[in-house]
Amino acid sequence: MGKRLQAIREKLGIASWQALAHLVFVEIIINLIWNQVSKAFTIAYVREIGFLAVVIAGLFAVAWYLPKLAPVYSGRKTEMTPNQTMKRPRLVHDGVLWEDAGNSIWGGISVDGPLCPNDCTPLAKKHHNEVETYLGDDLLVSDSDYHSQLVCLECGAEYTLGPDPKTVQNSMNEVRSRFEGIRRRQND
Repeated sequence: MGKRLQAIREKLGIASWQALAHLVFVEIIINLIWNQVSKAFTIAYVREIGFLAVVIAGLFAVAWYLPKLAPVYSGRKTEMTPNQTMKRPRLVHDGVLWEDAGNSIWGGISVDGPLCPNDCTPLAKKHHNEVETYLGDDLLVSDSDYHSQLVCLECGAEYTLGPDPKTVQNSMNEVRSRFEGIRRRQND
């Protein structure tokens, strides 16, 4: 009997016995309520369709409240406490540091950077000895006098994005592709 229940639990993808108990308990309550309400309907089809709608509503209710009640029951990892810090994946690309900032709201990977590889400080733009902290995506970076360079405000180190002129957006897109590859390898 225990092996059969465990096989059912694994096929349903339910991570714990508590989640299965909640599902069964809610369905029993819904069936008892529907049993009393269905006596008001005389047409059999209405009763059957209503029963199906109530059972599906119960399943959605459990799927909605159970992860909020205890993420462990649904198989999700619990939230981190304020004292814990999450180490974000980092890459050095084009001589500067980039961080994987998770998923963006549009479904792709969000990338933070460019950062100084020495002290992880966000880099600023230096053009004709003027320093600005805003880096536009279309900023063209090279060691030429006509283009900007990246500078660390903390240590004063200057960076370019390789030997040829390149925009910050182009470098960021290359890093995003590398992070996608890293995620795919980790999931395999």
